[in-house]
Amino acid sequence: MGKKGFTLVETVLGLFLLGLIAVTVLPIINSSFIRLRNNKLRMEMIYIGEMSVEKIKAFDKDKASYDFIYDTDIVELIELFRAHNSVEVTIPKKESSEKYYLKIKKNQKSDLLWMISIFVYHNIEGSSVGHVEYNTYLPQK
Repeated sequence: MGKKGFTLVETVLGLFLLGLIAVTVLPIINSSFIRLRNNKLRMEMIYIGEMSVEKIKAFDKDKASYDFIYDTDIVELIELFRAHNSVEVTIPKKESSEKYYLKIKKNQKSDLLWMISIFVYHNIEGSSVGHVEYNTYLPQK
């Protein structure tokens, strides 16, 4: 028996240990990828919410503005806010293939102050991320 090599028992034992390691490591890797995808989704939603808030804050009625949030012109949105004390708008207005959609609520807090709430939702199946919410107070535009 001077031959070198692995016996059948050693090979089976090696495969068993490799399978045991794979069974314990694969769920950890899978959950890490799911958390990574959810964090990316949450960061994109935060970006969209912040961008929307900043576009509304930056609106100046004295300057011509051609800014949009998806398919809605900021000028239209501000005019709608001016016309009603309390209003809710869903953006985009039409059914689309966008990954995200927004609900913007405006409440009149006083004669000169609006409370704007922006909720960012997603259309992605299998995600545990619900929505991102922004609340801000703005002087009446």
